[in-house]
Amino acid sequence: TNYGWNYGCKGRHMGCMGRRMGHMGRRRMGRMDDGRMGRMGHMDGQLAYRRMGRRYMGRRHMGRRRPSRMLSEELAYRRRCMGRRIRVRALYHGIADGRRMVRMGRRMGHMDGRMGRQYMGCMGRMGHMVVWDDGIWDDDIWDNDDIWDIWNLPIDDVWDIWDDVWDMGRMGRMGLMGYVWKLLIVGHMGRMGRHVDLTTNGKAMIRNFLFDISGCTGNYTLQGREVECLKYVKETVGSNKVLLLVSGGVDSTVCAALLHKALREDQVIAVHIDNGFMRKNESQRVEQSLEKLGLRLRVINAAHQFLHGTTTIPMDKREQNSRTRVTKMLCMTANPEEKRKIIGDVFVKIANEVISELNLKPEEVFLGQGTLRPDLIESASHVASNKADVIKTHHNDSELIRQLRDEGRVVEPLKDFHKDEVRMLGRDLGLPPDLVMRHPFPGPGLAIRVLCAEDAYMERDFSETQVLVKIIAEYDQMLQKKHALLNRVESVTSEEERLELRKASNKQHLAATLLPIRSVGVQGDCRSYSYVVGLSSEKEPDWEDMQFLARLIPRVCHNVNRVCYIWGGLVRDQVLDITPTFLTSNVLSTLRQADHVSNQVLSSSGYVNAVSQMPVVMIPVHFDRDQVSRVPSCQRSVVLRPFCTHDFMTGVPAIPGRELPVDVVQRMVTEILTVPGISRVLYDLTSKPPGTTEWE
Repeated sequence: TNYGWNYGCKGRHMGCMGRRMGHMGRRRMGRMDDGRMGRMGHMDGQLAYRRMGRRYMGRRHMGRRRPSRMLSEELAYRRRCMGRRIRVRALYHGIADGRRMVRMGRRMGHMDGRMGRQYMGCMGRMGHMVVWDDGIWDDDIWDNDDIWDIWNLPIDDVWDIWDDVWDMGRMGRMGLMGYVWKLLIVGHMGRMGRHVDLTTNGKAMIRNFLFDISGCTGNYTLQGREVECLKYVKETVGSNKVLLLVSGGVDSTVCAALLHKALREDQVIAVHIDNGFMRKNESQRVEQSLEKLGLRLRVINAAHQFLHGTTTIPMDKREQNSRTRVTKMLCMTANPEEKRKIIGDVFVKIANEVISELNLKPEEVFLGQGTLRPDLIESASHVASNKADVIKTHHNDSELIRQLRDEGRVVEPLKDFHKDEVRMLGRDLGLPPDLVMRHPFPGPGLAIRVLCAEDAYMERDFSETQVLVKIIAEYDQMLQKKHALLNRVESVTSEEERLELRKASNKQHLAATLLPIRSVGVQGDCRSYSYVVGLSSEKEPDWEDMQFLARLIPRVCHNVNRVCYIWGGLVRDQVLDITPTFLTSNVLSTLRQADHVSNQVLSSSGYVNAVSQMPVVMIPVHFDRDQVSRVPSCQRSVVLRPFCTHDFMTGVPAIPGRELPVDVVQRMVTEILTVPGISRVLYDLTSKPPGTTEWE
């Protein structure tokens, strides 16, 4: 059986790739279809369509005719070693982000009897991949035209799989194909696993792969993991004590229940630190709920220490061993990463103070935390991965925490769990449903739900990006004007998407406003810190159209990672400045009240369980100011972020009229606008990726 190899180069040489590849018959060396294949070669933004037939590389033909320059004898040898027919079809939709955006189109390769490697250019910030083969997909899944979107699979991951196959080829004539093919599927399914919830039929594909192909038995149960957790706690702690930091969320509460079950009562010291960024009456509710579980909780009010806290960070972010500097106080810090690191280190400092007050020896006390796997992944902790990019530093994985972890003084029984698994574990431990299913609230609290800034964020690309988002929102009108930047939209959209875009822009007048602020996102498995776009309309919006635009805009504009709908009518004036915002008592009180009234509406409506989480975020934007009259920016706006997910690694926004009734959302907007100092209310329509659950 045969192996195909397709190698390309950039620029004008990509057209040669088609000619070199040609059309090869199974029984003969086929003629080179130079004209058609050459013209359809990938030429810096053109639609790439690779057709690869079967190629017979037998010894008879090897003697009569030399293969192409691209095919070395080593590759020919590998082809002959492959002993199983492979049918793979790969459809890549990618967005290139090099000097020019490469047109997003179908880059399809037909591979029959061999695997081929195609140079696709840069995959871009977000892509879709479709792959199939016999065995993973059963007959029930083959109904949907045999195509499934596998979300956000970076191109490097795809090439890593092929590289693994090449490495296997060097191992010689050993049961090669079965092992190599399994390696290919394992690599692909492992990378697809983290996005399984966003993949059509993703769970069925994983199930078939694990049980039908790999032969797994499914004996890795939650009950067995609970036993392992209890064993881990007993062996790690021994006869020492554990100082457990309890925030009141499901993670720390389940961790407290595990420690309470594994250790003696006098070994667990439960402490709740009120950092001043809690929700309204949150600390009292935490104390009452844990008392019902039989846990004696010590509450420490440390709001002043947090607001005036500092920490030490490297001067060069790329080099951890570089010289360090002391940050500003938290109440004067705008950078979200610095805010998170300050809060995490102050937690550790206060924990050390508690140990001193109790006259305990530090070496005999462990720090207990409800750290989850996603926390370690997003913080790029070496416990989870040595290659991950920092998305955001979690307060339970700051530098001081890592030092304690290296010393073996941290106990984290949930570090291999995801949120949905923690909730199931909590139910098995007997925790009440309202406590297990409550919405997560981050350890840093409202501090990371206030976008702090002193000046507007307007880089050199601000004006061009504003024009691009305006073209997308008013696409039909821009087509009639034949705007010069229309090709930027057409290069990354299909004909069907452009037709849908024309319909959306024709229904009513839409406006897209680029806001001079930044929010944290994740694109291509890396952290992004980019602009926010606000959509507004004259009448009630069509929420399906709003969701379509929210998906499309980050694909066209890579420097945008979040799209919102702005309530209150059309935004007619461009926003060019902001209201200086820091973590002051007035700002925190305003956000705390807005969070309180919106969650009250959600709770009273009975739709709390319809969403997984609803962060309420304050942004330093004052709308509806006439630039001519020079009214100063003095108000701020609030963003609602209802979010639906299972494991909080990926997720989608809760769309009004689908997950939440429109009247419930409107009631929340009305109640928030009664809070003094609020300009407008926005509704976040961004999925994860490209946006994160929290804005910072």
